[in-house]
Amino acid sequence: MEDISRPKKSKTKKKLKIFKALTAVFAILFIVTAGFAVYSAISANADTERLEKQINELRTELNAATNERLSLETQVSKLSSANNELTDKYEKLNSDTAAFQATVSDLQTQLTQLNSENDTLKADLDSVSSKLDKAQDSNSSLTSKNKSLNSQITSLNSTITTLKNENKALRETIENLGATVPEEGGSDEGDDTITESSTSTSTETTKIAYLTFDDGVSKYTNEILDILARYNVKATFFPNWRPGITDYKEKYKRMVNDGHAIGNHTYSHEYKDVYSTLDGFKSEITRLNDKIEELTGYTPTIFRFPGGSSNTVHKNYNTNIIQPAISALADMGMEYYDWNVDSGDAASSKGASKDTIVKNVLSRATMNKAVILMHDTNTKGTTVAALPEIIEGLMEKGYTFGVLTDGSAPVVQYVKPQN
Repeated sequence: MEDISRPKKSKTKKKLKIFKALTAVFAILFIVTAGFAVYSAISANADTERLEKQINELRTELNAATNERLSLETQVSKLSSANNELTDKYEKLNSDTAAFQATVSDLQTQLTQLNSENDTLKADLDSVSSKLDKAQDSNSSLTSKNKSLNSQITSLNSTITTLKNENKALRETIENLGATVPEEGGSDEGDDTITESSTSTSTETTKIAYLTFDDGVSKYTNEILDILARYNVKATFFPNWRPGITDYKEKYKRMVNDGHAIGNHTYSHEYKDVYSTLDGFKSEITRLNDKIEELTGYTPTIFRFPGGSSNTVHKNYNTNIIQPAISALADMGMEYYDWNVDSGDAASSKGASKDTIVKNVLSRATMNKAVILMHDTNTKGTTVAALPEIIEGLMEKGYTFGVLTDGSAPVVQYVKPQN
């Protein structure tokens, strides 16, 4: 009998081998699949971390963008507020501009009115100037006539003096012959002499003020000249040569160019130099005259004694200097002038008050020809302040103005020359 069990056993082994092979294959596939899964898991985890990092970075950028947006919104709010303020300012500026334009328009209207009034005033001024020119021409004519009368008076006085001398000589001759001398007729000697003051009332009714300024020049000289120019008034200056003044030439030349008179008040005004000796006195005059002539071409012909001709200070240096000095002045072709109205501005070293100076001048100027004493020094600011009121006050009293060299001025001399 054939054994049929062995082939069955061989088939089973084959099946086992195939199963083992398949199992190995499946195992390998499982391992591969598991490895791939593990690899995929690891790879997925890395991607996740990268994505999370990217998400975090995006979140950071988003926060920054949000903050920037908030900052921009804040800036926009501020700019909007600033824009509103600028809009308000612009509207106010427009309002102010409109108001300014209205003011300008009003000022232009006022300017037009002022120009019209100015034209009217100019016409009035031209009319007044024309009248003034006529008055000055008339005054010049009267001055010329007065000068002629003064010349005639001088001639008559000389004739009277000659006749009196002849009369005296005749009387002495008669007495020497033993004859009886007839009594002199008429009044005393002073009544026989014709003087300018005795004729001025009847022949001259014009009231003239002569403003005189001693002791310049000073820091106030140009201001004084400005005031005189404003009122078209001429004056007479009796300056010295003061230390520290650097603009003598300009001020002296302006005096001359403006039509003022310059007198001599000695070079230094130092009493010991002026009044100690006659030679010193003459030197003081010559030095200042030479300086003024050198700077301006103008040579003073009038003189004022420091302190006036009747001063007592000279006695401290030379008790007998005044009369020889008067004679020396005549020999030098000069005439001296005192004053008959004292402003009182030299009452102290600081000067008097403005109101006191004005009152002194206006109350003391009562004569037809007033020679007014004032001072031009660095301490006489109140004199400058008083000057406009003095000029206006004298005008109201009917005075015109002259200079001591124009031929109409009285020769005010308190110490008369001795024959």
